Amino acid sequence: MGSTLTATVSVVTAEPFPTPRAIGSPKSFTAPGDEIERFFAAASVIWCLPQGRVGPDPEPVGTLIRPAAMLDLARRAGHADGQILPVGHPVWRFYRLVP
Repeated sequence: MGSTLTATVSVVTAEPFPTPRAIGSPKSFTAPGDEIERFFAAASVIWCLPQGRVGPDPEPVGTLIRPAAMLDLARRAGHADGQILPVGHPVWRFYRLVP
């Protein structure tokens, strides 16, 4: 009756990244971007950035985010750390956010 259930939860999140489509993709932006990066930049202005400005204390980062920014956001949200997962998806970079 007096026991407590404690759960440790990891969060998996994703963000798009430019070519070359590999785990070691660029950690910073270069211009001009490839077609995928330009598409995500356009989509970001139309949809993602406005959505990121809603609510108290917004974080309007959009779609073009790099590992350092993702991990900074995760830490400010209370996660201890994060790692890039070796998924190898052609468009998305996946992270495991550690509680």
